[in-house]
Amino acid sequence: MSDSPQYYCLLTDAGAALEAQALAEGKPIRLTHIGVGDGNGSVPTPDVSATALVHEVHRRAIDARTQSDDDPNIAILHATIPAEEGGWWIRELGVYAEALDEGEPVLYAYGNHRGRVYPWQGVRALSQPYTPAPQEYFPDARGNKVKIPGGLNLWRCD
Repeated sequence: MSDSPQYYCLLTDAGAALEAQALAEGKPIRLTHIGVGDGNGSVPTPDVSATALVHEVHRRAIDARTQSDDDPNIAILHATIPAEEGGWWIRELGVYAEALDEGEPVLYAYGNHRGRVYPWQGVRALSQPYTPAPQEYFPDARGNKVKIPGGLNLWRCD
């Protein structure tokens, strides 16, 4: 059995470049959205060179950010998928950031996910939105930890 996690996320090359640019220019990075995709029918392997999800099916604005009580270097990002959305599988996820030069959003982090269809029939009433619970984190270029909510064992980043 491998010590490597099956589901995990990575800071992308574009995310690392954005970190370097922000550090050089003294500007903050603004993480804005979490996207989910169906991977075109299979769970993708995260790659630092990714600039987009394999097949994005939904994107939501990050609706809350908190700081971990246990570690001040961990930011917890939260997005809620409404119950009326869905009818697709979640096999991949991405965290998007605003470009510093007002360009297109940057895929800051990319991860895979154990395949699940959303919404889950029989698990919750259709009128209830899905609010992911906090999961593991990924390191940014400054060594800070950014925690991504998932509630589905969305990904694990060491």
